[in-house]
Amino acid sequence: MSSAPSVPGVEVGASWLGGWEHVRTAGALELLAVLHATFGPRRAELPESRAIRDAERAGGTLPEFPAGTRDVRQGDWRVAPLAPGLVDLRVEITGPTDRKLVNNALNCGAKIFMADFEDSNTPTSGNRVTGQLNVRNASRRRYRRCSPDSAASKMPRERSATSSPPGSGRPRSR
Repeated sequence: MSSAPSVPGVEVGASWLGGWEHVRTAGALELLAVLHATFGPRRAELPESRAIRDAERAGGTLPEFPAGTRDVRQGDWRVAPLAPGLVDLRVEITGPTDRKLVNNALNCGAKIFMADFEDSNTPTSGNRVTGQLNVRNASRRRYRRCSPDSAASKMPRERSATSSPPGSGRPRSR
């Protein structure tokens, strides 16, 4: 595909590179349109309300919990147990999402791999989407072997469901 799918409510302003159709699908872009329509107005309000709260704190006002969350805070509840792959996080690796490093991270023996779409990955549109494609391809073991000595081109080793390092993404927060 040479261009972005046409989705009402979504304008893709970045260049469209080969392979992106696997992660920037029409369904993904439709989801973005729904999320923007649902949360866009509130998201636009947040910087102003944050500035107001910052000014209140600077004036000495202490933060308080919202009254509407009292039942949650005082309730008798527990968080669900961790998934088996997240119980032991003593060895974790965090890294950028370029092809070689994603593949190396999945083969290094770490208990978990956190794909860093933020600081270690210059967060351009191209790096973000290509990183998503790299994580997708690595998790589906879709690397081609180009050279027997090239770590970047080796297929990730086979793992059982319990030994496969779970992955998580580290999105940009602002």
